[in-house]
Amino acid sequence: MYGCRSGAPNIEKPIEARRADTGRSAPTGYLKVQFSWGGKRRWAYAHRIAWMVLNQRDIPEAKEVNHRDGVKSNNHPSNLEVVTHRENAIHANVVLKRRFPGAKLTPEQVYEIRSLCDRKAMSLQEIADDYGVTTKTVQNIRSRAKWSHLPE
Repeated sequence: MYGCRSGAPNIEKPIEARRADTGRSAPTGYLKVQFSWGGKRRWAYAHRIAWMVLNQRDIPEAKEVNHRDGVKSNNHPSNLEVVTHRENAIHANVVLKRRFPGAKLTPEQVYEIRSLCDRKAMSLQEIADDYGVTTKTVQNIRSRAKWSHLPE
């Protein structure tokens, strides 16, 4: 079995197949698998294991496994793809029409903020206060450091 983010070293080592428990991760909704390795219990996300087994290699550095249909429990190989974090976020926002976790703004509000900044209709502080974000967030939207995936 290949290494995973559960703290296991990134080396090939046979895993004792005594028992594998599956369960749904409460906060994220992803399916998880529990296994024993080196006398310790470990957890790994099922979609990551499925991709690694199918491709017979580790997930590349700085990449994530994305569910194309957005269904976190659908770990069919045709539904899994390796992407960057940015590509994953764009997919969630543009294709699946989901807001980023923790995001306070919608794409429509980002466009409004850009317009207000471009027209210099309000101060950054006034815009921030109106939208319930910080002036730093407004600056990042204006400079395209954040929400850069949205077209002009």
